[in-house]
Amino acid sequence: MKLAVFGGLTMLGLSAMLLTGGTALADDGALNRLAADYQNNTTVGPAGEIATNKTPISGGKLVYSKKLSIPFDVVYITFSAQGDAHFGSALLMQASIADESGKTTICQPLAGQTDIGGGPPPSSPVTHVFPNWYTLLHLPQATTGTNCNDGAGGTADCHDSTIMFSCCARIEPDSPFVGDDFHTVNIRLADLPGFTPGPPPSGSVDNVAFYERSTIYIDASSDPKKNLCQGHGVP
Repeated sequence: MKLAVFGGLTMLGLSAMLLTGGTALADDGALNRLAADYQNNTTVGPAGEIATNKTPISGGKLVYSKKLSIPFDVVYITFSAQGDAHFGSALLMQASIADESGKTTICQPLAGQTDIGGGPPPSSPVTHVFPNWYTLLHLPQATTGTNCNDGAGGTADCHDSTIMFSCCARIEPDSPFVGDDFHTVNIRLADLPGFTPGPPPSGSVDNVAFYERSTIYIDASSDPKKNLCQGHGVP
């Protein structure tokens, strides 16, 4: 009987150890949802659209900003919406995180993308890419046929195109014991070529990027082993 009781207690002890170990593993990297927001006509105005002809080199337009206490190592930002752009221009977006001192961290993979990728260089008047920004929408401006022209924005003005991005950033965690310790998550919208007052090529005031019906999710996780939000090559 004593052996049976001892055996049972041993199994209970092992089960508890396994459960504790499993919980510890689950907590290491487990996602914590910090924000779940949306934008529509009730939150941004009657039309429900957010638009800009500002260029990425000017910083674009700040379209979302949220201050949060983030006592975690890694932050994840997910954005989705419907969008369009006028006259063959490109819709670009960027996400970043600033601490209370104003130090800004652009999220990855944007921060680490130093090459132009598949587009013409930023100095080109027909470029649709820019360092540290996502190009989420770029449709050809056909010279024949009607294609879309949904809102008098030319043949490339195809409304309600799906746009989406996600990214991550490593930060210095906020202290849960300091009341004014926080980070601010910012999302920006830009257009290329957009419009820049001055000599040509300055773009056009009609080169505008739009989006509507967006959802924004901000998550975070602890990463004591520093395995998360790391670059990865091709096998």
